[in-house]
Amino acid sequence: MSDGITANQLQPGVVTVLSQTVTLTAAEVRALPSTAIEIIEAPGANKAIFPIAAWWYVKWAADFGNIGDISRIGIGYTAALSSALTQFSEATGNQVSNLLADGASHPAVMGILGVCPAAASAVVLVGMGQIQDDPGVTNTALEIYGVNDGSHTGDFTGGIGTVINVNVLYIIMDIPS
Repeated sequence: MSDGITANQLQPGVVTVLSQTVTLTAAEVRALPSTAIEIIEAPGANKAIFPIAAWWYVKWAADFGNIGDISRIGIGYTAALSSALTQFSEATGNQVSNLLADGASHPAVMGILGVCPAAASAVVLVGMGQIQDDPGVTNTALEIYGVNDGSHTGDFTGGIGTVINVNVLYIIMDIPS
């Protein structure tokens, strides 16, 4: 937990917005399709993490490559490969390429209802994160994942020297049983 707050210190009836920032190295970004990166640890029994938004900042040094035409990068629950927030999708305005191979340092945002850059001159309004019956998210960590599919598969390549800072805003809820 960030700010020195643990899941056990949260008070019923009080919503505390928490923040966690992680820095992804180029090696971690390249490996996202095969190795997700945990960003928020599991909160404990009968508790669930609900992300609100994520602010990404790419400190560009070199473009990443081997990006498939239906690749995606998201923030989701351990091993789910489905995003808890809107995800960057190559099939929607080349969002993965814009994130990883834009040729310059830049920000990007994910949210429950987010505006993600699709091109230098346009934005794409994307819908709510996935909502599902029996989601299985109690006491489950949150992680950044990548899926590289379509015209290219395997891990991403390149990006030498590039780092990505990701700041996630989230709440932890007590889950009634």
